[in-house]
Amino acid sequence: MRTTPPIVFLHLFKCGGTSIIDAMGRIVGMERLYHAKNLERLRAELADPDAPVNKAAVVAGHMRSDQIAEWFAGAPVFTVLRDPVDRMISQYFHFRREGARLAEDRGPGDRTRGKPAHLFRCQFCQENSFGAFVAASDRRLTAYTRNYMTRRIAGLTGRQSRQTGGSMLQAALAILERLAFVTTTDRIDEDFPGLFKALAERQGCDTRAARFSRPVRRRRNVSHNRPGAALDLSAETLKTLIANNRDDLALHAAARWFDPGSGDS
Repeated sequence: MRTTPPIVFLHLFKCGGTSIIDAMGRIVGMERLYHAKNLERLRAELADPDAPVNKAAVVAGHMRSDQIAEWFAGAPVFTVLRDPVDRMISQYFHFRREGARLAEDRGPGDRTRGKPAHLFRCQFCQENSFGAFVAASDRRLTAYTRNYMTRRIAGLTGRQSRQTGGSMLQAALAILERLAFVTTTDRIDEDFPGLFKALAERQGCDTRAARFSRPVRRRRNVSHNRPGAALDLSAETLKTLIANNRDDLALHAAARWFDPGSGDS
């Protein structure tokens, strides 16, 4: 029976999570880390005291804050945010690559693999420019293109976020202040190892010395490294992106000024 809640990583899409999960595994041991790749399976396993998730010191997954509060009450939580423009570019190319992989796996005419909404997103990004992705109004896309980080941290579904008016950002900021720590992708190289190691030790985990490492990331236009991709960074595209992501821009700016060790601004 678990007596101490695990550390939980609120993993936002395209915010350096793969490198962070790898670093956590090196610090506490991969055998003590549970990477939740399927939330339905995670929820089912939580009911089984012998399931791996209930023995893990660290749990990572694409969860909203409300899900974490329900499933891991009292757990120390941390997250990492990314510049919304950079995150959106990375998200677009992720869907393009995933679309190519799914098409190859399925074979011609086979639409049986993958969730319909995910297949739609991947196909859309394969067939359309970055500008079209940013401007699209289809809710299967806007879940990732309009204030994605703010909504996930505020713990709101897409429908709930459309009903909140201007209160979603305030809700997300209040939650950021309660996290064990928060940092941004432009600071994780210097912030993350010490912050996570200290948190793990406070939770009673044995830790190992480990450096944070990740592939070199170019901050701006990376389309030359992505064959066949049309990256539209026109003034109109950027204007639309900014207009649709004012909450994410404000949240990221606030996170850059937080004391990463305490969550206090």
